[in-house]
Amino acid sequence: MSMMDDILNTAKSVANITAKKAGETVELSRLKMESIKMNAQIDKKYNEIGNLVYDAAKSGVSHEDSIAECISEIDTLVAKIGQINAQINEVRRTVTCPNCLYTNPDDAIYCAKCGIKLDMDSREFYEQEERREAAEAVDEAEDVVDTNVPDSQVDTESTEQE
Repeated sequence: MSMMDDILNTAKSVANITAKKAGETVELSRLKMESIKMNAQIDKKYNEIGNLVYDAAKSGVSHEDSIAECISEIDTLVAKIGQINAQINEVRRTVTCPNCLYTNPDDAIYCAKCGIKLDMDSREFYEQEERREAAEAVDEAEDVVDTNVPDSQVDTESTEQE
């Protein structure tokens, strides 16, 4: 392999990493927008409940069924937001504390806010993934060094420095 091939391979690796990060950023933005839209829908439902309660107090007409329907819709939206937050945590490689909902780095063993022990499943997955990526990067770097410098030149350089 020539030095130009090594440079091209390294550039391809950097481009792939950049594309991966850009994809993660786009995915995070999409998930955040979805969460914002659902929070806006929840606010509308709260407003609707308030209007129904006000109307019931003023006119004496009961709106219990409509209020119960709004509450059910809010609960559904809150559950969807929880799923979106879990997806955001996966993309960000963070762990949300099940006790206080604080967002911790994925390598945290205990919650930084409340101190409860955190789940290890997602953390172990990301650690394995990072180790694999790091090993691949080291292998690529070693290949570049091995192909660019002949063994005889490495020995000569090390003896000249002594």
